[in-house]
Amino acid sequence: MMVNRLLGSEELPEKTQGLLRSVLTLGMMISFLMSLSNTFYIVFVIDKIGYTLAATSTSIMLLTQLIFDYPSGSLGDWIGQRWVLAIAFITYWINFLFLISAQTFTDFVFIGIINGFGNAQSSGAFATWIDNNYRKTVGGKDTDRRIYGFVMSRIGTFQSFALGVSFMLGGLFATLISREFVFSIQFYLTIIVIVLILIFIKDVKMEEEIEDQKKSQSNNYFEFLKGGINVLFSSKSVFLILVGSAIYNTTWLIWGNLILFPIYFGYTGTDALASLLRTTLFFVGIPVSFYMANVSKKIANDRLPLMIFLELILFFPSFFILLYFVPPQNELNLIGVVGTFILLATLVGMLFNISTTLLQRITLDLVPSENRNAVYSLLPSIISIFGIPILPIAGELIELFGLYAGLLLAGVVCTVGFILLAIGVKVGKDTELLDIKIDLTEEKTPVVGGK
Repeated sequence: MMVNRLLGSEELPEKTQGLLRSVLTLGMMISFLMSLSNTFYIVFVIDKIGYTLAATSTSIMLLTQLIFDYPSGSLGDWIGQRWVLAIAFITYWINFLFLISAQTFTDFVFIGIINGFGNAQSSGAFATWIDNNYRKTVGGKDTDRRIYGFVMSRIGTFQSFALGVSFMLGGLFATLISREFVFSIQFYLTIIVIVLILIFIKDVKMEEEIEDQKKSQSNNYFEFLKGGINVLFSSKSVFLILVGSAIYNTTWLIWGNLILFPIYFGYTGTDALASLLRTTLFFVGIPVSFYMANVSKKIANDRLPLMIFLELILFFPSFFILLYFVPPQNELNLIGVVGTFILLATLVGMLFNISTTLLQRITLDLVPSENRNAVYSLLPSIISIFGIPILPIAGELIELFGLYAGLLLAGVVCTVGFILLAIGVKVGKDTELLDIKIDLTEEKTPVVGGK
């Protein structure tokens, strides 16, 4: 089948191939839906209530997510990812309804609470369903998970195509009609996604239902609730890698919520041009992602800290120089557009792609399947713990000194995440834990193993 060839999954069992085709279909639809207003959303909020209050409303969203995230992840491990994802998108459906008429800080606080609850339900659920069923169906194939990393990178490329189309259409509709009209489209499309979730998100049935047997031995919700915490503290390496990755991702929380989109608008000046720039970046990134998927297969997992270090010394200084010498003025600036295009197309398209793939490969085997949703939800909770106080600080710094001040803070956070990840990977490599293959018959904690 052509789809299998494009994904690079031909060597895998048929059930795994079917799973990955479902992942591709649903992943592209979700990416399209959630990205229609993504380019102008934070600018929409900033235009209504300003930088500081926008950052505060985002922190409230993160606080809500923090409260519900880990319990909802454990709920996903208990009742299945299908139902928590359905709850999440019903919540998003309500969120888009209220966005259509939002005007005041109070409105955005309420939206932040609603959105935070939805994010808590969805965080880690889709990835958990993919990873658990991949491990269940792949059997003895792909023991080093390099095919997995390659296929997920390819799926990410197709999602990038859906994102690009979504950004273009969202920006066009926002410019020609209104931003609220785009929220209305998302309101109706969410209904379709909920139906698709109920159709596609089902665990693959195997001849030997090992997972079901284990769940029947522990069907108490509170066992799943404490299971994710037990995994986090199961070893020094696991703790450092998981916490380090969470802090590393806090960097992109600051970047994505307060810096990236004001850069797009600061150098273009309109919704349509900002969306065109972002769409072009994503389409250019498609062949880059295809190529980097092949490159990632040749890179060992323990090179993750090196990739992040390269991001640290190349990405942040480059953007700091651009923003300092070419300040965004909310009007078309070709130097700013070209500089942003080159930096995002090269640094993000290459380094970020590889580091994301390596981190996915590590966590696939680092986290036991029966507690995966809880752990994958615990990570956003840790991100929220750091992000809640940092985002308002970043917003205030940007108000006072400009975008490059927020970028400098993001670089400091990234440095902390890099240090923890580097130590965790070093410890994992020394104890042979990094490339573990967890025994599916006993997954309470990760066990030592080799390739």
